[in-house]
Amino acid sequence: MSEQPLCKVDQSPIHQRGLFATCDIEEGADIIQYVGEKISKEESTQRALDWEEQARESGEGLVYIFELDDDWDLDGRL
Repeated sequence: MSEQPLCKVDQSPIHQRGLFATCDIEEGADIIQYVGEKISKEESTQRALDWEEQARESGEGLVYIFELDDDWDLDGRL
C-alpha cells in the first residue's frame, strides 16, 4: 500500500506554482527545512526589486525569499 502524499505542487494565484497540503497537518509538525542566507528586511526588499527587474527582462519570475519574522527573511537561492 502506498501512503497519500502530504503535499502537492499546484497552480498558485500568487507565484504561479506553489506547494499545498493535501491533508490536515498537526500544529508544530516539521514539514520541510528551508535553508538559505538570513537577511534583513531591507536587504530582502532590495533583492526582490533586483529580481523583479531581472524577471521583466527574462520573462521568468522566481521568488525564493521566505519571511522569518518582522525583522528577518531567508534567501533560499543556493
